[in-house]
Amino acid sequence: EESDPAAAEAAGYGHYGVVTSVAARPAGGPSGRPGGKETTSSDPAVGAGDLLVTTGVDWTTKIWSPTYAYGADAAPSRPLVSYLGSSYDYVSDAAWHPARTSVFVTSTASGTLSLWNLAQGVDGPVSGADGVVVDGSSPPGAGAGRVRWSEDGRRLAVAQ
Repeated sequence: EESDPAAAEAAGYGHYGVVTSVAARPAGGPSGRPGGKETTSSDPAVGAGDLLVTTGVDWTTKIWSPTYAYGADAAPSRPLVSYLGSSYDYVSDAAWHPARTSVFVTSTASGTLSLWNLAQGVDGPVSGADGVVVDGSSPPGAGAGRVRWSEDGRRLAVAQ
């Protein structure tokens, strides 16, 4: 297997088009959490190594682990999991929850959000395949361009 990203994409592992976002999972432990909260042992995503979420114009969301390699000499050249969206809108952004290491959100060009919780499963978003519509009165193409969690993770800001 190749460690070259271009070769990985050619082999079908990377995004087929522009990558719209790369989000790194926040570090665990007291120094990496708001309020110094410890990671709970009930979270199955803890200890799985560093994770990245990437999104792209190819309608996909991919989860990567740069510290995990397939095979003894292989580089981390393919995603752990790849999700194909149910709509024909590109996935515009992703953001990890600042306190819950298994939770992240993605947004699409059509203005929908998808909430993911890896502790509940890796089959798809917990918000459902269609996601949550941010503003049904927005004109077509005025989607959810960027998403950001508040420091405490209680609020989510969405921008076009």
